[in-house]
Amino acid sequence: MKTFNQASLSFLILATILALCGSLSCGQQRNSARDRVSKTYPDALSKIVGILVKEYDADRVSKTYPDSLSKIVGILVKEYDADWYHRQFDGWREQTRQDPKDEFAWLNGFKALNYQLMFAHQDYSVVDSIKLSFLEEMRRSIPDTYTYYYSAYKSVTSRESVTSREEEYEYGWKAFHLIPDKKDFDDYDTWYAFLKRVGDKQYCPAFSKDYYSSGIYPEELFTANMNDLNCMDEGSIYVGIGDAKVIPKWLIQDAMGKHNDKLVLCYDYFADEDYCQRLYDELGIGEVPEMKEAFSRLIEQGCDIQRAPYDMYVQYVINEVSVRTGRKLFLGKYAGRSFYAMWDRMGSLYDFGLSYVISQGEPEDWINELGRRLWQCDFQYLSQPLDKDSWRAVSLDSFNLSKNLMWLLWEYKDTDNPLYDKLYSIVEKAVNRIYDQDLRERGMRNLSSLDIK
Repeated sequence: MKTFNQASLSFLILATILALCGSLSCGQQRNSARDRVSKTYPDALSKIVGILVKEYDADRVSKTYPDSLSKIVGILVKEYDADWYHRQFDGWREQTRQDPKDEFAWLNGFKALNYQLMFAHQDYSVVDSIKLSFLEEMRRSIPDTYTYYYSAYKSVTSRESVTSREEEYEYGWKAFHLIPDKKDFDDYDTWYAFLKRVGDKQYCPAFSKDYYSSGIYPEELFTANMNDLNCMDEGSIYVGIGDAKVIPKWLIQDAMGKHNDKLVLCYDYFADEDYCQRLYDELGIGEVPEMKEAFSRLIEQGCDIQRAPYDMYVQYVINEVSVRTGRKLFLGKYAGRSFYAMWDRMGSLYDFGLSYVISQGEPEDWINELGRRLWQCDFQYLSQPLDKDSWRAVSLDSFNLSKNLMWLLWEYKDTDNPLYDKLYSIVEKAVNRIYDQDLRERGMRNLSSLDIK
């Protein structure tokens, strides 16, 4: 990877697990959900998950539950450890045993189990076995329901349990056609991502507008993603990893009608051969490269394909989209280093502030051009402090923004650039607004390393 200051490399370690949370399914709402609730619930529920817990729908929930149980929301909203999810799973599972027809209990039990297994870092074969056992119990109790098909779809998208792409799509479409009228964040996020993945043109336009107008997504994430797009060249490609850096960009295009000159792609989807070929067909760029061909080309270019062969192949397929269409390629910065391995080893990965850019040579007037684009971004939202009800994804976005601009701060400091103070102010605001104490302290340590008094 190319940077201007080797001392700043430590700030470019990209570590966030949000990008690796399975298939796409990412604070405060613009519209209150109170009018969707016709009963009250124990105070403990609201204390745990904030405003989204109020989205219990009268037509989906017909009973009260123990105070110890919580509606399980996506980890972009709130995140807990494996033990917490384990306790929630045990509690919701007990509810299903008391009432085997309780869809709400089954749904929360499945979500709690899903996150418990994710954070416990168990072997995928073990994970699949546990999930499939739970799903079989669910199928016998509530077959042909939204909850069952939703859970089955989520299970077959988790690597080892995929027996066929047809099975995955079958579950997905069955769940989509049973989706509740009153949708919460997970309903919207899961099925919007599904429609984008299968290349749907019939339902996706209206669904995207409904999702956007629901007010579920925090405005800060839309602004941050708009900044990403504003810093890219016209007609370029963005490849992202994770909900919070992909879903809002699609909504900006599909619902807001902006930046439609750009091609926004999800890295995870390239594991789907049908998706890859459909993308290549839509772009008119021929057949997807065979793995043997890709490895041969990579070896010729001096790449070691032994350490991360799967990622290397996916990256080759992505890179070919850029090469064959002649579009500049930008990569989101929220993933582990293996996701950039091919470009890094080929010496074509350059840090461009809010994203990476792929270039065969050092971009012309790099620093000044990056600064010019950053000053066109909207960073006013950084002046608003976050609180306990803010989405975790918003805190992470502010932290990652501060981290991703640190190397440029070092460059400005070392060269006495007059824009140093302006950039420092942006990074400082991003750090100060973070509600999560650990993330804020890490951001403060990064700033203090500059020896600013």
